[in-house]
Amino acid sequence: VLLANRKLAQIFGYDQVEQFVAEFSFADHYVEQGERERLIALYNEDSDSTVEVSFTTRDGSVVTVANQGWVSEKAGHIDFVMTDITERKRAEERLRESEERFRDIATTASDRFWEMDQNLRFTSTSDYPGGKISPGPEHFIGRTRWEAAGADPDREEKWHRHREDHLARRPYRDFQFAVTGDDGVTHHLSVSGTPVFDADGAFRGTGGAPQASPSASAPRRP
Repeated sequence: VLLANRKLAQIFGYDQVEQFVAEFSFADHYVEQGERERLIALYNEDSDSTVEVSFTTRDGSVVTVANQGWVSEKAGHIDFVMTDITERKRAEERLRESEERFRDIATTASDRFWEMDQNLRFTSTSDYPGGKISPGPEHFIGRTRWEAAGADPDREEKWHRHREDHLARRPYRDFQFAVTGDDGVTHHLSVSGTPVFDADGAFRGTGGAPQASPSASAPRRP
């Protein structure tokens, strides 16, 4: 390093620019082998390119930067501008993992889906019409699952634990419960769900799939 500003030094774990310039060598901190040679070849061809590069810092942690550089042939070195995008990449990874968990559930649960918002209230369902596996969407939309089932999480331990899974943003599988429709028929369901986050890591709700158990109780006759 020949010249740097304080912001760059801080990205790599240094408080003092002078110490960073004296001690740090980018060539020794690329995460991927051969990255320096790849960048030099790229910047020789296109000085306007911006690429994402990962480095280890002073304490061994990994940062990812958006790097724009150009080769100074006369001076014999590379000039570049770096922008720290580590948090953005972590958010993208969290989003990718969240989407993968949701796809895993969807893949194992046929084509039946439901979604809840940040307040844990149903916003959409699919394959509910006709009471095939449960009451219709109108029984769920705008309600929490415990409200739809007529349960009280403050009094029933099973539902208390289920609500806590939601509040703690934990995925869950095979939660079994019963819900009675307006026709008086009680359907026994098993559901799996996973929290969904946006690219900034903010909780967006929960999604998953229901599966009907083989049993359904007929309405009681007066």
